[in-house]
Amino acid sequence: MAATNLRERRWARFWSRYGFVIAVLTPILLWFCIFSFGPILYALGASFTNVHTLDPSLAKFTGLKNYINLLDDRRFMMSMSNVFKFVLTKGVLNILISLGLALLLERLRRGRNLYLFFIFMPVVISQVAVAMLFLWLYDPRLGLINYLLSLVEIPPQSFIRSTAQAIYSVAVADVWKTYGYAAVIFLAGLLDIPQDYYEAAKVDGATRLQTLWRVTIPLLKNALILVLVLIVIDGVQHFTMVQVMTGGGPADSTLMPSLLVYNYGLGANNYRMGYACAVSFLMFVVILTVTVLQLRLFRSLYD
Repeated sequence: MAATNLRERRWARFWSRYGFVIAVLTPILLWFCIFSFGPILYALGASFTNVHTLDPSLAKFTGLKNYINLLDDRRFMMSMSNVFKFVLTKGVLNILISLGLALLLERLRRGRNLYLFFIFMPVVISQVAVAMLFLWLYDPRLGLINYLLSLVEIPPQSFIRSTAQAIYSVAVADVWKTYGYAAVIFLAGLLDIPQDYYEAAKVDGATRLQTLWRVTIPLLKNALILVLVLIVIDGVQHFTMVQVMTGGGPADSTLMPSLLVYNYGLGANNYRMGYACAVSFLMFVVILTVTVLQLRLFRSLYD
């Protein structure tokens, strides 16, 4: 009898302390499990089948066939090459521009928030709107960029209509859309660096370039890792601007894995949902692997 009363008192104390938290979090966790983990697990299972988008009831287990077929898929290999070009171009330009702006903003004592507002503005603009803007800028006949090039007697460029320039043109458009976000991250990291390090470097006679390379960059390690990881994830998952600007063309020169998933799973005369799911999970493995390698590389460089 005493043991029963003790358990009841413990349960009463537990519910009085955590009952409200459980009542609030339970619906959220259920929603997350049903609408997030549920589709993920279904897609993982579907990647091992030949499930058809329009008739899932005819699905048959095929094992690793979808993943093996990806290795011989010319379009998938093309999309991986395009991702590499896109991420490399976006990473170099984004870091150089955003870090340079952050260094300039850090030196400002007045008007910093105003400049930061204009720098961050493209981030909140719709990707579709940015894509439409750059479609006009890249237009071979009416675009502003070719007009400016004509003023210095440079012949007009094809940009997104050229197989050689299209992927880089889309990457530049995406850099304009996202550089403000990276600049804010770098600025926060710079403002968090104690001034004592700079004073010590100045006393030791370090130049500005030496201070940047040996003091600022190492102390920005966490911010730099975050920006690089976000660039890789966004690059592999990039969809909207490519779809609006090029649709993966010309000649698959801007085809991305996310666009390939859409084309295989929902595109006309495809509806190969199992194959599309295999592409998705293979890209998840790629993102995870590259992220882990980035973290280990920066630890070995600066720890």
